[in-house]
Amino acid sequence: MGILCNPANAALKDFPTDAYSNWQWWDLITSSKTMVLDSLTPIQPIIRVIDNFFKNRQMANIIETRSGKGKLVLVSMDITNNLDKRPVAKQLRYSLEQYMISKNFSPSETITTDQLKKLVKE
Repeated sequence: MGILCNPANAALKDFPTDAYSNWQWWDLITSSKTMVLDSLTPIQPIIRVIDNFFKNRQMANIIETRSGKGKLVLVSMDITNNLDKRPVAKQLRYSLEQYMISKNFSPSETITTDQLKKLVKE
């Protein structure tokens, strides 16, 4: 149905966007696999996927969390392949990498190792 995000989120500092999907999201979204977060503790996604009104699931394409002693950004969009031909994916990856090395990267939510395994497996 679309996405919802906060353009002021520090993770998107170097990725120009509005609060909703527009042209730059097309390549990223069309090849993504959405994460369903219904079984997880309340997580505030960086990029929330809007489900249809029949199911209304809690879904995301990018989340940040803690698990064990680590801090993670999980991305269900392709931000690794053919970046020389996909400038939007390259820029989103850059923005996320800059965020993860900054002092602003401090996820507040935590998931268990089992929840993480289930999420990555799906």
